[in-house]
Amino acid sequence: MSDKATKESYSQQAADYERIWKRYLHHTHAVALKNLNLHGDEAVLDVSAGTGLFQQYMVEHGVSFRKMILNDLSEGMMEFAIERFSEDSRFEFTHQDVAALEFPNEAFDHVISLNAFHNYKSQQEAVKEFSRVLKPGAELLILDWNHSGPFKLINYIIDLFTSEFIKTK
Repeated sequence: MSDKATKESYSQQAADYERIWKRYLHHTHAVALKNLNLHGDEAVLDVSAGTGLFQQYMVEHGVSFRKMILNDLSEGMMEFAIERFSEDSRFEFTHQDVAALEFPNEAFDHVISLNAFHNYKSQQEAVKEFSRVLKPGAELLILDWNHSGPFKLINYIIDLFTSEFIKTK
């Protein structure tokens, strides 16, 4: 139920994460890309980038940006992102707590959180940090789990079998 348990859980499942969640992630990435308004000269922070699969999706779809910071507490997940993008100088990698980001004020044009907000123990603090690091008029994109349809059952099963912190209400 702690940030540490969540971090360890995602590190353990990193190797299989994309295979297991492929369809869900593809749908989320398509929706996110439709809602991002990137022009090519922006600095972007993905606060819970995981394996970097969304960024790969962006690159494959010709999305331009100046700089992309991939952040994730899980070293296991981040290893995959680093492997994917270590040769691309537009990418940087960090392991920061979303509720205590170490970036300067007004540093980013976009902050992204996909499929992760439910894991943030301090959701209000995270949103305050996102606001702090965003430039005036910048864009915050949060896409996350929902409570409808099959997700009710999925949320129930996850709650039964995981020690991760998950807050979906």
